Amino acid sequence: MVYCGKPSKGCSHCRQRKIRCDQGVPACSQCIKAQKECSGYRNMLDLAFRNESEHVIKKANAKSRKTPPRSKEASPIPKKDPRAAAVPGPATPVPSIIVSNVTSDTFPTLFSDDWQNTESATPSFPFCMQPTAQESGFNYFISNFVRLPNGPSHGHFSYVDHLYRTGALNDTLQVAITATGLASHATKTKSATLMARARREYALSLRNINAALISPTERLKDCTLMAILVVAVFESIAGAKSLSLKEWTEHINGAATLVKIRGRNQLKDRWSRGLFIHATSHVAVSCMQRDAAMPPQLVELRAEALKLLPVDPGYQYLGTNDALTTFRNALKTGAIKDPEAVIARALTIDKDLVRCFIDVPHGWMYETVFTETDCEVVFDGSYDVYFDHWTAQLWNAMRANRIMLHETIRSQLIQGFTSTPPQFTVEYFQTRFQDSVKICTQMRDEIFRGVPQHLGFVTRKPFTSPYSSTTSSPPYMADMFSETEATRSQLPTTSFTDLLSDNTFDLPPPKETLVQDPTHPSIGGYFLLWPLYVSGITRVSNAEHRKFVANTLQYVGETIGIRAGSNLAAFMREHSMQPPPANESWRGKMGPVTASSISVDEVLIDEKPKRPLIEMLAREEMEREERLRAGRAEVEGRVL
Repeated sequence: MVYCGKPSKGCSHCRQRKIRCDQGVPACSQCIKAQKECSGYRNMLDLAFRNESEHVIKKANAKSRKTPPRSKEASPIPKKDPRAAAVPGPATPVPSIIVSNVTSDTFPTLFSDDWQNTESATPSFPFCMQPTAQESGFNYFISNFVRLPNGPSHGHFSYVDHLYRTGALNDTLQVAITATGLASHATKTKSATLMARARREYALSLRNINAALISPTERLKDCTLMAILVVAVFESIAGAKSLSLKEWTEHINGAATLVKIRGRNQLKDRWSRGLFIHATSHVAVSCMQRDAAMPPQLVELRAEALKLLPVDPGYQYLGTNDALTTFRNALKTGAIKDPEAVIARALTIDKDLVRCFIDVPHGWMYETVFTETDCEVVFDGSYDVYFDHWTAQLWNAMRANRIMLHETIRSQLIQGFTSTPPQFTVEYFQTRFQDSVKICTQMRDEIFRGVPQHLGFVTRKPFTSPYSSTTSSPPYMADMFSETEATRSQLPTTSFTDLLSDNTFDLPPPKETLVQDPTHPSIGGYFLLWPLYVSGITRVSNAEHRKFVANTLQYVGETIGIRAGSNLAAFMREHSMQPPPANESWRGKMGPVTASSISVDEVLIDEKPKRPLIEMLAREEMEREERLRAGRAEVEGRVL
């Protein structure tokens, strides 16, 4: 189609006079001054298309009249079409990014199934329409990291769909998504070319974020905050090969700064409120890893937001999680020193954590399957089936937090047992020590049982197998109330004789074969990293447990394409996969993982909160560009 210039947006009066139209409503100022009726403004989308049907028909008829009829004596051997040489056939494969699991169910507003109903009129030579790198990276991120709310699940990055529907998806967020999607696919396919393109998009994304932060209006938009969260995912996918969370932590600190600047206005809209919960949850994880307290401003905003949200195990968990970060920071700063006070406070938080997951709705229940499969991702012959990865993530987050709490209790008790004179000689503390060991072991095993579903070896919903039982997942957790026999007696129990007398009792299922789904989204492995690592370094884990964790993390890094998994696996193997000494604090073990010394509070208390973030991102961008130049120089040197 011939380009006829950009159509004017003005009214017909201004177009005739060839003057600028301010497109005022209900009439432009030019028509008001001329005291003429304003005709209104044309739809720019309608002007983008022209009805050329009649013109095409005339051209086709004219061509058919000029073309002589084909001779029947023509040679049956067709002549070679010179244009065919320019079209790559099957012998010359075209490199492309295949996004096989992008469906209309994943992102219905971006994809449609109408094209599947069309058929080619004539069989022609093979043809492949290649998407651009930007389209491929964007689509790969959508299919692997975006999940819409469904049932009990709150979704993940579902705000992208809302921004697309409302037309608010700007270049700042789109470039960040493209960079992260390209990086994920490049890591999975081990493509240096794609990774170089991803890093260029990443550098462009940082420039866009810097420009948005300078603008008083752009920095308050949802797209700006979401772009920072997306580039934080980039660091987990394609960050440095060394085990350091410095870059990821800096991005999360930047997100915390923006959340503070946005203030209470972000809680009025349900989409912005959901984005706020998403951002502050990342801040809470960062604080947990560094034993830092949640900034008071964010704690207050989260308390207000939770009042506006429905009663839900996931939302209830957030408030208790904030109390845990405060407790860990108090241990680090010495605000709590008395061992008995530490143990009492840890037990209180532990009970609050478990209370969030008692009597959960049916969608939050999970099914435990016992199997004889020899699949390497199944540990000790059993695995769990959850509604989706998001609900499994919340369960595992609770378990990882309980492991950290009871590791703290064990550490305090061991120090008391070995002190001179010894402390905690009462039988209660000995029982408490055994209970903490039991809880850490149970939480570790339950995290292990979620590995097959996170890695895509289990794709069905819970209680949908013909061998499923509605009692497979008890809605209670027996270890919480282990202090009293009276409470323990209230918990449901099932004996072997009860099973035999039950009319619904069936024989165990036959040996099954678990196969990884190639279309499984990467978000499963992304959610698994932190709880699996915590379960591997707990002191109740032996060499076999740590080997399973290291192998699984390596699988996440190499097969799923999240480099942080390979880094964590290498860290465990480099340290001979041995747990820390019994008298070593939990925080000491997490030191090498959290190399960043930047505190969220240091960013928030600055009088000009946007300046540290701008300088940080600019410095990071310069470092990235230097590494890119060094990499190009090295490649050129090898070629020469």
